[in-house]
Amino acid sequence: MPADRAFDVLVWHSQDTNTKLRDIAEGFLTRVATDLDVPTTERTRFDHLLLHTT
Repeated sequence: MPADRAFDVLVWHSQDTNTKLRDIAEGFLTRVATDLDVPTTERTRFDHLLLHTT
């Protein structure tokens, strides 16, 4: 999914549930970190992308 579409989905969910966008994003990342079985190399790559995105 393109970044702008992903952001639109987050905004829609935020408005639909009357929840702050920050809380939606934080919850998503927490679930990714705890619920998905992601190989270490992919998790490291994902972390790097998150930390170096402007």
